[in-house]
Amino acid sequence: MYYTPLALFAFSNEEEAKKILDRTMSGSATINDVLSYTSSLIVPFGGVG
Repeated sequence: MYYTPLALFAFSNEEEAKKILDRTMSGSATINDVLSYTSSLIVPFGGVG
């Protein structure tokens, strides 16, 4: 995978999650969770360059 998504949500074990994060550049990345990203009011909305 070599994509640049605005947000990345991956559900996997730690070893596979590290591979995903190493191969993907994204505006934000969340592993095995969805609420922490959407519930934060202080995290800016952005992207990759």
